[in-house]
This record gives sequence, C-alpha cells and structure tokens, in this order.
Amino acid sequence: MVLNIVVVGVGGQGVLTLSKILGACAVEAGVKALVAETHGMSQRGGSVIVHVRVGNDVCAPTVPLREAHVMIALEMLEGARYLNYVNPEFSLSIVNDKVLRPPIPGAKVPEKETMLKAIKSHSALTVVVNASEEAIKLGNPAGANMFMLGFLAGLLEFMGLSMQGCCTNRTPHPSADLGKANAAIFKRGLMEASALLERIGEGEVTELPWLRRGFFKT
Repeated sequence: MVLNIVVVGVGGQGVLTLSKILGACAVEAGVKALVAETHGMSQRGGSVIVHVRVGNDVCAPTVPLREAHVMIALEMLEGARYLNYVNPEFSLSIVNDKVLRPPIPGAKVPEKETMLKAIKSHSALTVVVNASEEAIKLGNPAGANMFMLGFLAGLLEFMGLSMQGCCTNRTPHPSADLGKANAAIFKRGLMEASALLERIGEGEVTELPWLRRGFFKT
C-alpha cells in the first residue's frame, strides 16, 4: 500500500522541512518513503509543492494527478492552486486558515470563501485548521509547519506507523525557546488529528476508505 501526500505552501513556510522530517520518520518506522520537490521557489513568497509517498510498494517519487490521499496546504491560495492533485472520491485536504498575498504588484487574490469552496468541491473531506494562529500563541510565528507535521504524525500513527517519537526528536530547535515552542505546536497538531479521528469514528464527518488502522500492514 502507498499513501500519497502533497504538501503545498510558499517559500519561507517550511514546506520542505516538514516533508523531509515526515519522510525520514516513515523510513525510521520501517516503511519506504520518497520525497520530491518538483516545483518551487526557495525564496520567500514563491509557490512550493513537495511530494511525499509512503509505503513499501512505492517506486516513483511524484504523486500522479488526482491520486493524492492527503493535501497539506500551509497557505489557502496554494491549496487552491494545486487542486489537480486531489480527488473528490477519497482525498483529505488539510488547509491552514491563512492567505498570503503574492509578492507581485497588482496581483488579485480570490476571496477566502471562493478558494475554500473550490477546495471542498475537489476533496472528499476538507479540514480547515488555525495552524498559524496556534503557532503564534505557542511561541513560534513561523511554526505552522510543525502543527501540520503533528497532524500528519497523528494520522499515520493511527494507520500503523509509530511516528511521534521520531518527529519530536527531529523538530527544529535553533534555540531552547524555539525548540519548546515547536514541540508544543507539534503536540497541538496531534490533538487536532485525534479530534478528527474521533469525529470520523462517531460518523460526524466523511469516512475515508484509506484512513484506517493497519493500512501499512496490508
């Protein structure tokens, strides 16, 4: 089995950092993982997409169009930009409730409601999270990627991969205070994943066929 993930955002949000930690921890948990940055600009403000494929059957590094099980959007406009990777039959889109205006004079940005409507129409389930807001509250304004890492780790743990310890150890800690903040932000993401799994279990939101216990053991 292979789990296809696309992580999108803009330069400066830590898209690649999140993806590399995720891939490394999947490997440490005993499952093959490939990470590929296929399009992006490392400078602040540029569009970035990274592919992460997890599972021992994976051969190619890039996620085919319409075959992403999960889209992590660190910024809503970028989530709307890459909707060609998600599928309304089975995709989970986890969207940070944040819009960053492109650094282009005169660039027009769609209304947030318009972008969110498009994302929902292309996904089986869309979850909007306040990753940036939580990161600010917990001490690292640039830590939304750690929130999303925690969210993903929680889902993968449920599916059979032990990720939390590895992700915690690899959480960036350029200083003691930022290390503590990132760890707290990561835990907040874990809590959000647990809340989603509980809602799915109680039938409150759409059940996804791949989001099940033992996914990586079949």
